[in-house]
Amino acid sequence: PMDDQGNSGGTAHHNSFSLFQSKNLKLEQGLTYLISHEYFHNWIGQGLKMPEPEELNKWFQEGFTDYYSYKILKLLNFYSEAEYTNKLNQIIRDYYSSDYSETPNEELIGNYWKDPALKQLSYQRGLIIAFLLEGYFQKIKKGTLDDLMKELYNSSKPRIIFSKKLFDETVIKYANSDLLNLINNVNNGKNNDLSDVLKQSSNYIIKDLTLDKKFDLGFNLPESSNDKKIVGL
Repeated sequence: PMDDQGNSGGTAHHNSFSLFQSKNLKLEQGLTYLISHEYFHNWIGQGLKMPEPEELNKWFQEGFTDYYSYKILKLLNFYSEAEYTNKLNQIIRDYYSSDYSETPNEELIGNYWKDPALKQLSYQRGLIIAFLLEGYFQKIKKGTLDDLMKELYNSSKPRIIFSKKLFDETVIKYANSDLLNLINNVNNGKNNDLSDVLKQSSNYIIKDLTLDKKFDLGFNLPESSNDKKIVGL
C-alpha cells in the first residue's frame, strides 16, 4: 500500500511481480490491467531482456507489453470489444496530441524518469507500433504478430537479449521496407500524419478530429504536487 492518493503501479521480478496501490483506491481499480501488464513482462523484460541504455528500447519493453496486456484482457472477456476499442483510441489520441509525440527515442536517455508525460511516450509509441503490425498482418492475411514475437524471442537466443537490428530483420521477413520505414519514423518522432500509420490496418476507420487548442497548465504539475508549491513555470 502507498500513502499517496489515486496511484497504482507494478514492477516485474523473476517469476513474480509486486503491485503498489494508494490506500484510497478499491482493490479492483486497475488491478486486472496491472496483473496483465506485469505478468507479460515474463516475455518482455524478464524474458527477452533489454540492452543498455534501457530507455532507448522502452517503446518495445513497455509499449508492446501494454498492447498485449489489453489484447489479453479482451480475449479473456475482461474488456468488451467497445471498451477495448475505446482504450486504444484514447491512447492513440493522447499520443498524437502530446507535445512529446515528435521526440525521438534517443532523447529519452537520461530523461525518461524525469517527466511522467515523457515516460508515457514509450508506452504509447510501442503500443501504436504493435497495433500497426497487428493490423498489417490482418490486412495481408499471412502470419500474425504472435508469430513475429515468437521468432524474435527465439532468434535472440542463447542470451535472449533484444536488439533493434534483430527487430528490423524479423519485421522485414514478414512485411516490407515501407512498413519498416513507417515504424522507424514513429520511433524517431516523424509521425505528423496519423493516417499514414493507421491506414496500414484493415480494421481501423479514420475520422478527422479538429482541436481548437491544446490546454497547457503552464507549470509542472507532478513536481508542484510533490513540492507543495508551483514550480516549472
